[in-house]
Amino acid sequence: MIHEKLIRKFASLPLIKIIDILKFIASKPNGVSVLDVETFWEQHVDGRKMTRSFKGETRIIDNTIRNLLNKLVLDECLIREKQGKNYLYFFNNELEQTQLKNGGSDGITDLIRWAITLKKYKGLTFMEELEEMLNISIEDLLAEENKKIQDIRPFIDFETTDEVYSGWGKNVFSDLITNKVAKNMSDFYNVISQKLKTVEFTYRSFQVDEIITVTHAEPYLLKEHNKRWYLIAFDPGKNEVFPFSIDRVIKITDSFDSKKYEIPRDFNPKTYWKDCVGVFKDNLKGPQNVSFELKNGPRYNNQKYLISSPMHASQKAIQLENGWMRFEYFIHIGPEVVRQIRQWGVENLRNIEPKELDEDVRFG
Repeated sequence: MIHEKLIRKFASLPLIKIIDILKFIASKPNGVSVLDVETFWEQHVDGRKMTRSFKGETRIIDNTIRNLLNKLVLDECLIREKQGKNYLYFFNNELEQTQLKNGGSDGITDLIRWAITLKKYKGLTFMEELEEMLNISIEDLLAEENKKIQDIRPFIDFETTDEVYSGWGKNVFSDLITNKVAKNMSDFYNVISQKLKTVEFTYRSFQVDEIITVTHAEPYLLKEHNKRWYLIAFDPGKNEVFPFSIDRVIKITDSFDSKKYEIPRDFNPKTYWKDCVGVFKDNLKGPQNVSFELKNGPRYNNQKYLISSPMHASQKAIQLENGWMRFEYFIHIGPEVVRQIRQWGVENLRNIEPKELDEDVRFG
């Protein structure tokens, strides 16, 4: 367990550097020298010697390592003992255990708060990485600090609950599908974060209403939207990037002659969906001018609600006569756009453009 003093006092340093070095020292009960740590840091990434440090860092030299170790000694994370002419550094196990058992610190409280907030993600690979970093499972941490949990108020509340969440949860699917979705998530995460090899899977497509096989898909991203997780991947069969709902992935092929691929440098999630409502893009037509006129219903002020919660960042609102208001957008037209417009009630809508969108909203 990395106690709260690290988080509080060394937040300005690259956290991965501190955690990796501490884990290395903790694995050496006979102590390590400054040279041992420097050698470890230069070679620790995937077993390859590092010729440069992380982006934004200067290359680590002897004095940098020595200064870092001495700061950790002052913070009581390490113990320094002189042996002959040299100093050896030891991990302070006794302090760490005491710190964890005593609790009561802001850092431990923050850690528990985040554990409570993120526990719905249990079973996903990135949570396993977090637990490995902390050297304790989220469940064990919550169990050890059970007395404090009742008094801790979370700062973030997700719209989706633990039981109904993005393709798994007993209130949505069976345990079999719940476990399958979690496994698929982890498998795709491993491909994206480490392997970068194409995958093959069978998929229940709602577009063609049948089960299809997707071959040599190139996973780019895992994306959550509207209580579902999607695999964003380039599909050679479609020759486009496509969102696959992970709860509809039936099976990932185990033995498959995969190929190496690279995620395009210009693929940026912050800009890729800039003109989209939801995760779907019309790569054939691209974004279009969309507009409709909306009036308030007998009970609800539709216009003020839409103004305060825009359907898209491009939204423009224009006041018209007789209580009508015109809303204009520049967006890709997809199922999410149809659903969001339809929610206002067709009796409160008129002049929906383009014409195809009007037909989808009223009759689709």
